[in-house]
Amino acid sequence: MIMARKLSRDFGDVRAVDGIDVDVHRGRIVGVLGPNGSGKSTTLRMLLGLLEPSSGGVTIHGVPYAELESPLTTVGASLDGQAFAASRTGRQHLRCWAGLAGASPERVEELLELVGLSGAAGRRVGTYSLGMKQRLSLATALLGDPQILVLDEPSNGLDPEGILWLRRTLRDLAREGRTVVVASHLLSEAQRMVDDVLLIRDGVVLYQGGLAELLDSVPAPEGGERDLEHAYLALTRQREVAA
Repeated sequence: MIMARKLSRDFGDVRAVDGIDVDVHRGRIVGVLGPNGSGKSTTLRMLLGLLEPSSGGVTIHGVPYAELESPLTTVGASLDGQAFAASRTGRQHLRCWAGLAGASPERVEELLELVGLSGAAGRRVGTYSLGMKQRLSLATALLGDPQILVLDEPSNGLDPEGILWLRRTLRDLAREGRTVVVASHLLSEAQRMVDDVLLIRDGVVLYQGGLAELLDSVPAPEGGERDLEHAYLALTRQREVAA
């Protein structure tokens, strides 16, 4: 379980995240959703201890990330789908990280198959498309067989077939009892993937809870059906009126 309380982060005079509470439970896919610049990536980096909060705190299974006994087997993260040495092959990249994660060569081959890169494993990563790099990034996050996955915009660069594959893969991982946290600005796609949502705008939470409960709570648009984009806009208007 991931729990954050009163989580805030300032960059100079700019408050990027303002007093966010987060609760993420086992076996759920949670979408941290909002437009670009809303504070999603900053929130993920604080959850993982990569950014120090200006105030508030985060625990994973009751302790900060830095105090986990085996962090790579507890949490797998994909925050930058471009963070690769271009001259290495896909297989070489995973084998370099495998030692840190305590993963075997067999695990590397298993993950290459899982993400659909077995046929390209001998190619240099510099020749990979953006979608292929996203697949390799997910494989890297899974090396330690973690119970928690934290993914920042994992569908960027994926074609429609790749997006469908990602959706099915994350669903399978959640059914295994893993916790998946996904940040995305693509609300229509996230709606097909997540169980719970944390909607953020300007660093402030608009809603946290079940997706189905959120959609039930807003009136249907005239001539249309309730969806996550409509709910986000409705909550934004409510916040503007209240202000």
